[in-house]
Amino acid sequence: MYNEDTGADPKNHHRDLWDTYEALAGFMGAQLIEHPFPQTMGSLVSLELMTKFHTSLLAERLLLNSGFCHEAYCILRLMLEYTITLKFILLLPEERAMRYLDDNSAASRPFDFDIPLMADETHMQEWLRIIEHPLSGCSSPLEAGDLLAKSCELTSLMLETCRNKEDEKIDC
Repeated sequence: MYNEDTGADPKNHHRDLWDTYEALAGFMGAQLIEHPFPQTMGSLVSLELMTKFHTSLLAERLLLNSGFCHEAYCILRLMLEYTITLKFILLLPEERAMRYLDDNSAASRPFDFDIPLMADETHMQEWLRIIEHPLSGCSSPLEAGDLLAKSCELTSLMLETCRNKEDEKIDC
């Protein structure tokens, strides 16, 4: 739903957050460009989910900039699901990556990947409480500034997830 107040001049309302958001989006884009060719199944899934996350991040930016906070909130929920899924897969990369890739071609949602259960295993339950399911009929409980802040936190978390796996010598 369009919010005229937010859409009027959103970048001036939250200049510091927009700058951080733009920097993180640029950094993630650079990481994807420099990403080596995947050598493992975990690396392939990581690249796929990071690419989906980055594409969603760019779409969210357009929606927020145009004043469509509810739609941007729905994109934020997708970004959360990508992050939880990646963290979950990287706990057991070879086994879970293969299952993800096998099922990913047959369905829109991978096999038995249950977001609340994966959030429990990856210690991301608090994120589910903050970002409730967007199809629940509620309007976006977050304003543009809150959405920007949560997107920045989530982008940092996604980047950190891959950086930590690289430090452990797992090709992310």
